[in-house]
Amino acid sequence: MFARVFGRCLPRPGYCVNRTNSIVQDIKVCGRYRYKHSSRGKGWDFIPSSSVSSPPPLSSRTSRARKMAENKDIPSTGVQQGPEPVAASAGASGGQDVKPSLVSTNPMVWIDCEMTGLNPPSDKLLQIACFITDSNLNLLDPTGFETVISRPESLLAQMDEWCTTTHTSTGLIPRVLSSKVTVEEASTALLAYIKKYVPEEKTAIMCGNSIHFDKLFLSIEMPEVVAWLSYRVGDVSSVKEFARRWCEEAVLEGLPVKKYTHEAKEDILESIEEARYYRKVLFRGGL
Repeated sequence: MFARVFGRCLPRPGYCVNRTNSIVQDIKVCGRYRYKHSSRGKGWDFIPSSSVSSPPPLSSRTSRARKMAENKDIPSTGVQQGPEPVAASAGASGGQDVKPSLVSTNPMVWIDCEMTGLNPPSDKLLQIACFITDSNLNLLDPTGFETVISRPESLLAQMDEWCTTTHTSTGLIPRVLSSKVTVEEASTALLAYIKKYVPEEKTAIMCGNSIHFDKLFLSIEMPEVVAWLSYRVGDVSSVKEFARRWCEEAVLEGLPVKKYTHEAKEDILESIEEARYYRKVLFRGGL
């Protein structure tokens, strides 16, 4: 005859005795059944109730476990634990060691790029900035990530007038020419930074203004970064377009003023601030 205990179909007590020499971690009593569990995870084994006495006091069990541990029979805790988590080291472009509490379960990876133009793959990435927030738009690292990629002067000479003027005024062109960072090194560093806060792939979305455009360049030059993130994106520009069509004018009038400096780090922080405004006004009870 069988009885069901903890979702298992088990024989009545007295019919099955564990003959392994593994160490018993604990002895428990459940209704009519007295059972024990081996330290090797062999499952529940049953012994006649007449042969099982009540568990000794906790102090006695603790003392016995300590003595057995000293003899290297079992760990003093009675449970084999994994290694302590080790904080990831800071990335090449900034950031601090990550505390477990800062690893969000629903992260958002905010990225902004500056390029030589608008036509990949002939145009290339020059500068990348990245910040990571939780789902409530709190920065997990206020320092963020930033890198400038080395490019030959011949490539910069092919930029149109707008790009040349803009990147000259921001000082990006001399930074590109003096940089020693290859695109491969930049990709490795960016992915390492993201993994510090997003240790599980496909759990974070890439966010920003018109983020599909940045993602297009990244998918060509840094496919490993794109592959680590979800295929979904969070486009702040799309929310703005919806607001223009569906909301009162007061919503757009209250938007934070942007500087449009075309500095990747400053631009992406402005995108996060804009998203915070929409969250407050459109998704948190209105004005």
